[in-house]
Amino acid sequence: MAGIAVALTAVLAGGRSGTADPNLPAPPRVERFLDLLREVSPLTGDLEASAFRRQRPPAAAEGSDRLDRLLGAPRTLYLAGGAEARLTIEGSGGTIVVPRPLAPDPRIAEDWAVVLEAVEHGDGEGEAIDLALSRIEQDPIAANDFRTHLLRGLVRYKRGESSALASFEEARRSAGNDVPSRTLAGLLHLRSGSPERAIEPLVEATRIAPRNTVVRALLADANLRAGRPAQAVRLLEPLVRADPDATRQRLLLARSLIAAHRPRAALVHLELVSGDAEIQYAADCLAARAHLALDAPERALERARSAALIRPKELPPGVFEVIALTRTGRLDEAAALTLALTKSHPEAPAVWRRRALVCEKRENLAEAETAARRWLSLSPGRHAPVLLLARILLEAGKPETAVPYLTDLLKRMPRLATAHRYLGNAHLAAGRTDAARECFRACLKIAPEAPAAKEVRKILEELDRGPTVAPR
Repeated sequence: MAGIAVALTAVLAGGRSGTADPNLPAPPRVERFLDLLREVSPLTGDLEASAFRRQRPPAAAEGSDRLDRLLGAPRTLYLAGGAEARLTIEGSGGTIVVPRPLAPDPRIAEDWAVVLEAVEHGDGEGEAIDLALSRIEQDPIAANDFRTHLLRGLVRYKRGESSALASFEEARRSAGNDVPSRTLAGLLHLRSGSPERAIEPLVEATRIAPRNTVVRALLADANLRAGRPAQAVRLLEPLVRADPDATRQRLLLARSLIAAHRPRAALVHLELVSGDAEIQYAADCLAARAHLALDAPERALERARSAALIRPKELPPGVFEVIALTRTGRLDEAAALTLALTKSHPEAPAVWRRRALVCEKRENLAEAETAARRWLSLSPGRHAPVLLLARILLEAGKPETAVPYLTDLLKRMPRLATAHRYLGNAHLAAGRTDAARECFRACLKIAPEAPAAKEVRKILEELDRGPTVAPR
């Protein structure tokens, strides 16, 4: 499929398995709305041809030059399915057949077409669009029609207005069994960073049109972004089985399998992927991730460098190459690459994180501290850069500098066991054994089975036996 189906699964790299992936590519921005609506319409193929014939709207019969100009290349589209499918759009910009159940002023048909033309071929700006919407909203029937809400939402979306989502939600509430309004509401929730809220309208859309592959793929994308990769896999596997050539859905399935801790299964699918440079780039990045998850850094390095040849300026291949070089012990190469990446992508948090980790491994703690501070400045509110900075400060013999970072973090996240452990080490290094005991006990209470719990218990035992214990 074209349109959103093409853009939907442009797969880049990043993220941790089993959690919401912060580095997922942004959900697609739709430009060709008529293509999108055609894709998500439950009426396709022979149903379209047999159920509806090409008609001229009432406004065209009155000699509307504007609508005559819109009758370019034949195109038929329905904004609703089943018994409600009465709105037909034909031509390059749109020709509308006034629905039989609703018969607003015939001039409304022309206004609808004007709005569609602006949505399809322009930026949604202009007095003509505002006047058309105003006339539509003044009609007592058309104003409350879900298609009006849908068109208003499309215009607002084109203009970059946040109120577009409210329009799509209103269309969804008033539409009955309408797939497009639910699909667009879900897509805007995804674009606004709310995958959890996207799931409900997309589930509704799949119930109305269970065989619609575009909607199911969007729902899978929402589940993956919401940290539910297993659910995404369940949605995507039937689609890929039904259409082995659905390359982009297979890429999305591979990403979901990696997030669901099934990298070997992901590699099986990636071996079946072929396509243009964009497809190959996505497959290389995902294969690098999968090989890293399988602790095969040499294979990961090979695929990362293959991706870099296709898109040398992109960040993900470089990050994967750094990880692979680090795991193979080639720290000098990794350090040189991270330095280059900080210059080419100075605002990318992932670059500074990798720079800090590589410098820490090379025991260049001054550079590691600088990189960790930069990562923290680019990731406000996240706990991971605070923990890395604190660890580096402890290794550099600066416990007092680490204490305020850890104290502030624990005010926000009091059940973060690692922060309690690091703070305990900081107090211990500063000679505050009672405060250290309190922190270590809090760590064990929160995470008694954590990998570091054995070491923490050993420190507490040594504190109980004698006055001097080295921090660990």
